Amino acid sequence: GYDVHGYDVDEEKVDSLVDDGGVARDSPADLVSAVSVVITSLPDPPIVEEVYLGDGGLLDGDPDGVVALEMSTIDPDTTIELETTLAGTGLDVLGAPVSGGPEASYDGTLTVMVGGAEAAFEREDVQAVLHELGSNVYHTGAVDSGHTLKLLNNTMSMGNLLLAMEAVSLGAE
Repeated sequence: GYDVHGYDVDEEKVDSLVDDGGVARDSPADLVSAVSVVITSLPDPPIVEEVYLGDGGLLDGDPDGVVALEMSTIDPDTTIELETTLAGTGLDVLGAPVSGGPEASYDGTLTVMVGGAEAAFEREDVQAVLHELGSNVYHTGAVDSGHTLKLLNNTMSMGNLLLAMEAVSLGAE
């Protein structure tokens, strides 16, 4: 039920989007000029910064009134830097990483931990997108808080996995 516009450096991914009824965009700048909510989920902080701030990035378009949901698994400091740099540009950023894995993403049952300005979080269009992606959506505070919680969750999950492997190893002796 949404008009989905997309850009990716991988043309095959863009072709797949178009095959599914989406609209291809030529750059992040072109994309931000056509939508009210942008979702970014990128491999690492340098690529996040390039997509937002680089040549042809989101700021090179018309971002006025757009909310960006930054869903990458990145460090909280990058999210703070984005919010600071974007202040006054008309592009609001919400740090909105997810938890739940691929199955939850297919089912729309992700947990989304959203940090950032409450006014941007409460916008009807933003809420609609967040609740389409996840069944558990939480406003967690400052822009970096969602990414902080995501990293803490990952640390606890890996710690529990390590503990379980140690227990199995001990039991096998």
